Amino acid sequence: MPARLIGTVWSVVGVLLLIWSGSGLYRWSQTVERFSGPRNASLIFLAFAVIALAGGLLAVLRLQAGRVVVMVASWLTLAYSTAYFLMGGVDDTSKSYLLCVLAAAVLAVTSLLQRRRLAV
Repeated sequence: MPARLIGTVWSVVGVLLLIWSGSGLYRWSQTVERFSGPRNASLIFLAFAVIALAGGLLAVLRLQAGRVVVMVASWLTLAYSTAYFLMGGVDDTSKSYLLCVLAAAVLAVTSLLQRRRLAV
């Protein structure tokens, strides 16, 4: 898989997570009962979205920093997906979220396997 394609996919993931976490923060701000859990989850996904978007754009530009940021995002994704499966997240979430976690894990593994091609 070419480095530009991996960078483009990470950029798309970053943009989609920005939209999703932004809408989550907006929905949280409009509720009467403001529990901190949904806000914290949206902020965590917002931070990861920025990492994914920055890494993807830097990888598309073929900069060395892009490889490092994509590798960090890949390891974070693998850690999250492993915790999701081991802690029983499959039982607590919808099938569409399960597919998103699986797709992110596949992207992370692909990025880690293609790490040599991401630089120069």
